Amino acid sequence: MKRFVATSILTLALISTSIYNPIVFNANATQTAQAATASQIKTGRPALTATNRTATTVTFKINGVNAADGYKIYRAVKRDGTYQYIGYTKSNSYTDKKVKAAGTYYYKARAYDIVKGKKVNSKYSTVTVVTPTMGKPSFITAKAIGKSSVAIVWSNVKNAKSYNVYRSTSVNGTYKYIGNATCNSYTDDGLSDGTTYYYRVRAAKVNNGTKYFGAYSDKTSVTTAGAEVTPTQIPTQTPTKVPTQTPTKTPTPTSSEQTYDSSFASQVLKLVNIERKNGGLSELTMSKALTAPANKRAEEIVQSFSHTRPNGTAWSTVLNEFNVSVTTAGENLAYGYNTPEAVVEGWMNSPGHRANIMNAKFRNIGIGVYKDSNGTVYATQLFSN
Repeated sequence: MKRFVATSILTLALISTSIYNPIVFNANATQTAQAATASQIKTGRPALTATNRTATTVTFKINGVNAADGYKIYRAVKRDGTYQYIGYTKSNSYTDKKVKAAGTYYYKARAYDIVKGKKVNSKYSTVTVVTPTMGKPSFITAKAIGKSSVAIVWSNVKNAKSYNVYRSTSVNGTYKYIGNATCNSYTDDGLSDGTTYYYRVRAAKVNNGTKYFGAYSDKTSVTTAGAEVTPTQIPTQTPTKVPTQTPTKTPTPTSSEQTYDSSFASQVLKLVNIERKNGGLSELTMSKALTAPANKRAEEIVQSFSHTRPNGTAWSTVLNEFNVSVTTAGENLAYGYNTPEAVVEGWMNSPGHRANIMNAKFRNIGIGVYKDSNGTVYATQLFSN
């Protein structure tokens, strides 16, 4: 009973203290602060910056009005068109998820706050424009290179500067970014033996500080330790400088050269020279010195579709191997193009490969051709000055 009484007294004392020590509000100070906030909002102007543009989204960074409770976003399809309200954010970022890859869009933002129960708006930001982004690769495939590596290749995307590559261990799983390539191929190393991997890619570039990403390609799968999928028609290339060497006699033809498909190569040369002539350039001359290393590379890319040779060295070391002395050289690779017309068209539709073919400094060419047991053609071009 004593404990109950003491507790009751204490409770009454606390209640009594609350009753006789009320909190006093300064109404004038509150009104002054509200007026200052309203003024700051009305005269403010946020900064709206596009940070990412994908095939279906545009993401923005917004800042510039410290007193803001949030920001409202407006969009138009013409700079001087009608800007429609599309949403708001209480943070410094916003993502518009209702855009199309082929569309150009114009955006404005303004800050807002609630003052005395009413919404106060700032001035509009300057207009931010985002242009159409890139499409998706029409082809993608992957090929196992032994037990721990995979080569992924895909078709060129117009206006792409590079490509992001993503990998998953299940077809509908999470695809994690694994690297970027400036050409149309990528080698994924350090994989587990006997494991199936899934890949997809998308084009990338930067325009006026905004990162643009194309639509994701379809998914492709491959199992390490030798399994592969049907190859598609994708070329790859890289020009490089080659150290000057003392010239020697042309080597004895290899087995690759003795089985050389001269008709395929001759037609490729003819088509390439038509393109050069149309571009106002001199024709390339078929070089016997470049033919042997070109055929060697055609056989090698069956094992490793890359500018890195199966032994881990750069592609240009094949010139040293055949005692070819040049100061500038370039290489184009392709597989899956089973006619001369198709392979030249594929190279000409890819900016990097086209640059090699239309390089005014190049005078000579070697064309390698190799057909595997499945009838797939592997083709190479070696250029030199």
